[in-house]
Amino acid sequence: MAKSFEKMSLSELEEAIASKRSELQSRREELMEELSSIDSVLGAMGTGSGGSAPAKRGPGRPKGSKNAGVAKKGGKGGRRGPRPKNDMSMKEAITKALEGKKGGLTLDEVAEGVKAIGYKSNSANFKNVVYQNLYGNKEMFPKNDDGKYTLSS
Repeated sequence: MAKSFEKMSLSELEEAIASKRSELQSRREELMEELSSIDSVLGAMGTGSGGSAPAKRGPGRPKGSKNAGVAKKGGKGGRRGPRPKNDMSMKEAITKALEGKKGGLTLDEVAEGVKAIGYKSNSANFKNVVYQNLYGNKEMFPKNDDGKYTLSS
């Protein structure tokens, strides 16, 4: 019968640990070889190494992030229907709305003018979409001293 660990000297403990480590490494190599042969059989069957188990997924959103684990209303999220088709770009529609307006137009007036021309959008905040286009094209649509948007000369 083996000695209890309390009665072993330091050198005997080191020998026991080395022996157990060697034993475990041999067992590990045997299991790795067996796993490799299983993977090759599964690969030949066309099921991959995981069989029918699903692929591992990523970690997802961090805890505490906005809307973590919360499904969007309506199930789908994203757009609210098909994207409307327009004959002109937003930039062209803004240009048309500002043409001939020497004093310029406020953001609200530009947004109304663009819609009056026939530009279609499903945006919940259409005025913000117009503003982003005005802001991104400051050279083409500068603001005058009254804060109204005009066409550059």
